[in-house]
Amino acid sequence: MATSRITAIFSVAFLVGASAQHATAKSLVVQCNDSTKVQIRELYAESSMRYPLGDLIEVRLSNEPPGKSGVYRLAAASTGSFGGRWVYTGPPGPNFSLLLSGKSPVWYLAFDGQKPLSCARIR
Repeated sequence: MATSRITAIFSVAFLVGASAQHATAKSLVVQCNDSTKVQIRELYAESSMRYPLGDLIEVRLSNEPPGKSGVYRLAAASTGSFGGRWVYTGPPGPNFSLLLSGKSPVWYLAFDGQKPLSCARIR
Protein backbone atom coordinates (compact mmCIF):
# COMPACT_ATOMS: atom_id res chain seq x y z
CA MET A 1 0.00 0.00 0.00
CA ALA A 2 2.81 2.41 0.86
CA THR A 3 4.49 1.57 -2.44
CA SER A 4 1.34 2.43 -4.40
CA ARG A 5 1.04 5.78 -2.60
CA ILE A 6 4.67 6.62 -3.33
CA THR A 7 4.18 5.63 -6.97
CA ALA A 8 1.02 7.75 -7.21
CA ILE A 9 2.73 10.77 -5.63
CA PHE A 10 5.73 10.40 -7.97
CA SER A 11 3.43 10.08 -11.01
CA VAL A 12 1.48 13.22 -10.09
CA ALA A 13 4.70 15.16 -9.42
CA PHE A 14 6.12 14.04 -12.77
CA LEU A 15 2.96 15.06 -14.65
CA VAL A 16 2.84 18.45 -12.95
CA GLY A 17 6.55 18.99 -13.70
CA ALA A 18 6.07 17.97 -17.34
CA SER A 19 3.14 20.37 -17.68
CA ALA A 20 5.14 23.22 -16.18
CA GLN A 21 8.08 22.42 -18.48
CA HIS A 22 5.83 22.55 -21.52
CA ALA A 23 4.12 25.76 -20.38
CA THR A 24 7.37 27.70 -20.07
CA ALA A 25 8.62 27.09 -23.63
CA LYS A 26 9.43 30.38 -25.38
CA SER A 27 9.05 31.50 -28.97
CA LEU A 28 10.15 34.62 -30.79
CA VAL A 29 10.74 36.02 -34.27
CA VAL A 30 13.83 37.91 -35.43
CA GLN A 31 14.40 39.66 -38.74
CA CYS A 32 17.87 39.83 -40.26
CA ASN A 33 19.43 42.66 -42.24
CA ASP A 34 18.82 40.76 -45.51
CA SER A 35 15.04 40.54 -44.67
CA THR A 36 15.21 36.87 -43.63
CA LYS A 37 12.71 36.16 -40.87
CA VAL A 38 13.67 33.53 -38.32
CA GLN A 39 10.99 31.98 -36.12
CA ILE A 40 12.51 30.42 -33.01
CA ARG A 41 10.67 28.00 -30.74
CA GLU A 42 12.00 26.14 -27.74
CA LEU A 43 11.53 22.39 -27.94
CA TYR A 44 13.23 21.80 -24.61
CA ALA A 45 13.12 24.66 -22.09
CA GLU A 46 15.99 23.49 -19.85
CA SER A 47 19.39 25.02 -20.58
CA SER A 48 22.46 23.18 -19.34
CA MET A 49 24.57 26.21 -20.35
CA ARG A 50 22.38 28.88 -18.73
CA TYR A 51 21.31 30.31 -22.08
CA PRO A 52 18.06 32.30 -22.29
CA LEU A 53 16.58 29.52 -24.48
CA GLY A 54 16.75 25.77 -23.92
CA ASP A 55 19.19 23.17 -25.20
CA LEU A 56 17.02 22.30 -28.21
CA ILE A 57 15.24 24.84 -30.40
CA GLU A 58 13.35 24.70 -33.67
CA VAL A 59 14.11 27.36 -36.26
CA ARG A 60 12.00 28.21 -39.31
CA LEU A 61 13.74 30.28 -42.00
CA SER A 62 11.61 32.40 -44.34
CA ASN A 63 14.02 32.46 -47.29
CA GLU A 64 14.23 28.76 -48.16
CA PRO A 65 14.03 27.80 -51.83
CA PRO A 66 10.88 26.02 -53.09
CA GLY A 67 10.75 22.37 -52.09
CA LYS A 68 12.57 22.84 -48.78
CA SER A 69 10.68 23.08 -45.50
CA GLY A 70 12.96 25.64 -43.88
CA VAL A 71 12.47 24.01 -40.46
CA TYR A 72 15.55 22.91 -38.54
CA ARG A 73 16.33 21.66 -35.05
CA LEU A 74 19.37 23.26 -33.45
CA ALA A 75 21.23 22.07 -30.37
CA ALA A 76 22.90 24.37 -27.88
CA ALA A 77 26.68 24.59 -28.21
CA SER A 78 29.19 25.95 -25.77
CA THR A 79 30.57 29.43 -26.27
CA GLY A 80 32.49 31.89 -24.18
CA SER A 81 31.70 35.24 -25.76
CA PHE A 82 28.01 35.01 -26.65
CA GLY A 83 24.80 34.88 -24.63
CA GLY A 84 23.81 31.72 -26.47
CA ARG A 85 24.73 29.61 -29.48
CA TRP A 86 22.67 26.93 -31.21
CA VAL A 87 24.04 24.91 -34.10
CA TYR A 88 22.53 22.94 -37.00
CA THR A 89 24.71 20.40 -38.78
CA GLY A 90 23.56 17.87 -41.28
CA PRO A 91 21.14 17.25 -44.06
CA PRO A 92 18.84 18.61 -45.25
CA GLY A 93 20.16 22.09 -45.76
CA PRO A 94 23.35 23.99 -45.00
CA ASN A 95 25.16 24.00 -41.67
CA PHE A 96 24.47 27.18 -39.72
CA SER A 97 24.32 28.63 -36.25
CA LEU A 98 22.17 31.12 -34.42
CA LEU A 99 23.96 33.29 -31.87
CA LEU A 100 22.70 35.70 -29.25
CA SER A 101 25.15 38.50 -28.49
CA GLY A 102 25.73 38.71 -24.73
CA LYS A 103 22.83 40.31 -22.92
CA SER A 104 21.91 42.55 -25.84
CA PRO A 105 18.97 41.79 -28.13
CA VAL A 106 21.21 41.34 -31.19
CA TRP A 107 21.09 37.91 -32.86
CA TYR A 108 23.36 36.58 -35.60
CA LEU A 109 22.48 34.01 -38.25
CA ALA A 110 25.74 32.49 -39.50
CA PHE A 111 25.89 30.06 -42.42
CA ASP A 112 29.16 28.17 -42.91
CA GLY A 113 31.53 30.12 -45.13
CA GLN A 114 29.44 33.32 -45.14
CA LYS A 115 29.48 36.55 -43.19
CA PRO A 116 26.96 36.41 -40.28
CA LEU A 117 23.69 38.29 -40.71
CA SER A 118 22.70 40.70 -37.94
CA CYS A 119 19.12 40.18 -36.73
CA ALA A 120 16.75 42.00 -34.35
CA ARG A 121 13.76 40.67 -32.46
CA ILE A 122 10.40 41.75 -33.89
CA ARG A 123 8.04 39.57 -31.77
